[in-house]
Amino acid sequence: MTIPVHLVFISLFLAQGTHYVTPAGQRPVQHRGNLAVLPGGRILSPRGAQLTTGPGTFGLAVSPAGKILTANLGPERLSLTVMEKNKRDPWLIHNLVAAPEREPGVRGKDDRDADWKSVSMGVAFSGEKNAWLAEGNSGRVRLLDLATGNRRHTIDVNSDGFSNSFTGDLVADDARGLIYVTDHVNSRTVAIDTKKLRMVGWAKTGRLPFALALSEDRTALYVTNLGDNTLSVIDVQNPEELKLETVIRTGNGPSGVTAGGGRIFVSNAKDDSITIIDAKTLKFVENLNLRIPGLETLRGLIPLGMAYDAKANRLLVACAGINALGLLDFQAKRLSFVPVGLFPTRIVYRDGAAYVSNAKGQGTGPNVFMRNLGMNLDGLFDTFRRGSVSVFTLPVGDELRRDTQTVFGANGFVPIQSAAKELPKEIRHVVLIVKEDRSFDEIFGDVAGEPRLARFGSAGLANGGHERLSVKDVNITPNQHSIGERWMFSDNFYADSETSAEGHRWLAGKYPDAWTESSSMAANATQVKSEDTGTIWEHLERQKISYRRFDLEQIQDSDQHRASQCIQELQEMYEKPGKPLPQFIYVRLPNDRTMEPRPQDGYPFGASYVADNDYALGRILDYLSHSPWWKEMAVFATEASAQGGKDHIDSHRTVLMGASPWIKRKYLDHTNTSFPGLLKTVFRLLGAPPMNIYDATAADLSDVFTQEPDFTPYKLVEEDPRVFQPALAR
Repeated sequence: MTIPVHLVFISLFLAQGTHYVTPAGQRPVQHRGNLAVLPGGRILSPRGAQLTTGPGTFGLAVSPAGKILTANLGPERLSLTVMEKNKRDPWLIHNLVAAPEREPGVRGKDDRDADWKSVSMGVAFSGEKNAWLAEGNSGRVRLLDLATGNRRHTIDVNSDGFSNSFTGDLVADDARGLIYVTDHVNSRTVAIDTKKLRMVGWAKTGRLPFALALSEDRTALYVTNLGDNTLSVIDVQNPEELKLETVIRTGNGPSGVTAGGGRIFVSNAKDDSITIIDAKTLKFVENLNLRIPGLETLRGLIPLGMAYDAKANRLLVACAGINALGLLDFQAKRLSFVPVGLFPTRIVYRDGAAYVSNAKGQGTGPNVFMRNLGMNLDGLFDTFRRGSVSVFTLPVGDELRRDTQTVFGANGFVPIQSAAKELPKEIRHVVLIVKEDRSFDEIFGDVAGEPRLARFGSAGLANGGHERLSVKDVNITPNQHSIGERWMFSDNFYADSETSAEGHRWLAGKYPDAWTESSSMAANATQVKSEDTGTIWEHLERQKISYRRFDLEQIQDSDQHRASQCIQELQEMYEKPGKPLPQFIYVRLPNDRTMEPRPQDGYPFGASYVADNDYALGRILDYLSHSPWWKEMAVFATEASAQGGKDHIDSHRTVLMGASPWIKRKYLDHTNTSFPGLLKTVFRLLGAPPMNIYDATAADLSDVFTQEPDFTPYKLVEEDPRVFQPALAR
């Protein structure tokens, strides 16, 4: 079953010859109060009060007195944020920061909390002054003082033959003096007696138990299992003998669970649906599909945390993918939306007020001043982003309709009543070259940004530190500057990722899910090359579009080796035998992330790796532009993330270049777009439909093309031998 959105929108999506685009246009990322232009072109205008927390807000609890507690999973710092109303100010906010990692055997000046180094998503109040916290990879649950952060007690669940436990989500039953916590690693849920301060029982669940909720009568525990798309129902009437009652199939990616009105609700983040189960019979009732009119075949709402409003018989759903709170009105069979912060994760609904935790707050802005600042007054260092909690009363009537319109407009869901700009039909081959971890300003700041940040620009610095003399005012990226000067580059292009692991997922068409975003923000995510399901590779195969991948990474290999391998295979497999070249070619050149100097291998400086990367890029383009396919080709190059450098506009702003006979010459593109916009351009050039709501509604790169081609090939620019010697690279 699909819940319809307000009827006012349905008529908008019936017109023919329409297309979708994010609303920012050429506006760069900017923040003004609660209004923000986001990387990629969406708009953020959250309802209500926005309370700033630590970064990566995933856990949320609200006390009976209205005090708010969040668990913040980073990536830069792990922390808790405590918020309470104050007589002088609307809210008093303070952060409790996890201890940094120390070398084994090294004790700090005050070591009382040195063992608190990790934070997971599970938090719950114990009265108004203390709270329970799931610590994650320590396998423990901690009771701490919210005023000081001092430890009251810790309980280790590594017992009864279990080890390497990872304590995740947590739910409290105050009336019975119990808390329940998931153990991700050992696929179980543990019961802890808060009076005896010990683990009293456990029960097996499915693989990767993720979210918890108690039944309305608190006799059963519901556990979502991301590893096998199921819901475990556990009888908790006797906490010392937890009993697995049944396992129920859900949708794909069960990431949230709540109960109310005699029903169990499970949010399925990967297929944008809500599974409804009868709480009495434990039988499947139906799946409700959350869809955007006109984009019904596409996914990307990412429903996560939920809360049930018994009085109005409606379900509140955190739709992380569209920065909105979804309101499922079962009486009216209507889905409405309220704008909240960036990537909402959890919801608490109490006394008419909604509390929504937002993992990414209101975006980041520039990161120029985020290094070497020391400890801020709120206890957090140099974080590239902050989370937030949105607090508001739920709107009704016309106000709710306006909020829904705001969400649609902010995400680019309102169609433009005209056909999209045509792309050159002559282009039949697209090459995407993905580099690693550089910001815009550190490469092109000397051309169209902040010159002082252009350490790898045309007047860059090869810093020798204490080992060797530095080389100043040297062109470290001559090929990238040559490509940008001759064809195009963008000064308004952004990575959708904080890390390269996330970036490679985005560029393979895999938008975030609950697991990757909550597990160190995807830092330990499996390499995309082993996850073909739901990627561009699967998408292209369905459309019968041929492709070739050059994306294997060997840590010590040079980008010269990767470029040589790519060129050799293209020559031997396609050019010499005269076989058709694949329509899409994906090349990975990761060396510009930099590593330790290796002078004997041609890398006397950290900057040498950037020069290696630049020369490899130039070699590949030189070969392609002299090949028989050049007249029908477009080449794009970008970075998997911007985490390696600083930028005065936004920490996500990164490099995008394009080269082709059909790309404008000497063109600086100002379109606010990101990875989905790049993929949208690739799909349009190759005649493929959109994969998800992100690329379907993104701003593409259609402005960079021309109908007056110039077939002149590219000539490789040599690197400065003081910085990098390609002949030595291995």
